[in-house]
Amino acid sequence: MESRGFSTGSADLSKSVQFTTTPDRKALFMDISKPNNFNSQEALTPVVLIHGGGFTGGTRNEEPAWTQFYNDRGYVVFDVDYRLATATYHTWDKAAPDIATAIVWIGNHAADYHVDMSKLIIAGASAGGGLALRVAYGIQDGTLKAYEPGLLAQAKAVVAIFPAQDMTAIWNSTTSFLVLTITKLARSILEDPRKNIRRLMPRSMSRITLPGTALQPLLSPANMITRYLMRVKCNSSMT
Repeated sequence: MESRGFSTGSADLSKSVQFTTTPDRKALFMDISKPNNFNSQEALTPVVLIHGGGFTGGTRNEEPAWTQFYNDRGYVVFDVDYRLATATYHTWDKAAPDIATAIVWIGNHAADYHVDMSKLIIAGASAGGGLALRVAYGIQDGTLKAYEPGLLAQAKAVVAIFPAQDMTAIWNSTTSFLVLTITKLARSILEDPRKNIRRLMPRSMSRITLPGTALQPLLSPANMITRYLMRVKCNSSMT
């Protein structure tokens, strides 16, 4: 895959579809990118792609190289919006349900896009990687729900690129990132960290019944090492 840098894209309105209006009246969209073999009668693999941005920024389709990567393999990419945090608008309990609701929408329109929801892949990088884990594992263990009616499909595989999944470490960090401190980012997301921080963390990282998982840590801390069997399971899910 040709590298195009970090956050080089923007929402592609020619591919944009509104998938929900949130309970607090915010319109959310997804960009839908079809592979060259879209007219095939075979049910294709849907990929829910979640952008990064520290939970406070970013946009759908900000990494077009990843969309092309999945399209080239015959997958249909659904690059989704989710609600972003500000200093006064906290999203620790909003972003993951937004993604879950997008998955319900895709399932409700699976026939329109020739996708098989039993092949679902959830993928993301940075904040999007953390959300990919939270959503995939939360659906699996029943702790995450959508706010629109319909079947909430479980992921067959989850791909997380340098994910923000350890919110305790982020809260305690003094590292600078994009001019802001990590602590300030975490506070805008969490509102009350003592109450909410565990709600953002995947609860069942070690259970072998989870979706196949591929992690690419930024600094490879020990708590981000994926079990070998889960990597094998993920690789087999994507071939």
